[in-house]
Amino acid sequence: MLEFMLMKPYWKQLCFLIFFVFPIIGLFLPFIQLQAQSNVTNYITDPSLSQRCKELLKDREDKLQLKQKTKALIKRNKDARRRLGDKRPSTMSNLKHNYNKLLQEERLLLLKTQNLEENIIRSGCPGVSI
Repeated sequence: MLEFMLMKPYWKQLCFLIFFVFPIIGLFLPFIQLQAQSNVTNYITDPSLSQRCKELLKDREDKLQLKQKTKALIKRNKDARRRLGDKRPSTMSNLKHNYNKLLQEERLLLLKTQNLEENIIRSGCPGVSI
């Protein structure tokens, strides 16, 4: 029966794995684990840096919320102008003026948001995805 088992090709491969490869892996596994643990402990987080990063990210979130509100106001203004038509020229001119101000505010918020994102990247905040 032993001769029959040795004749199959997969039996030789299994013996090679059991007697040679697995013991070698067992010898090097503790070194690999120690290297992984030492990489984790080398990172030092500066509390002032993380606080600054939190502030920058909060400012960015605030700017994004303002941008969304401005876009919603622009949409409402467009709808109001479309519904109003030519019935009230003074109201229409006020809506156009308001629309231009909202577009200007939207462009300004876009520039401020881009500036904040650049500051976040420059400051090197860890684990930040923009």
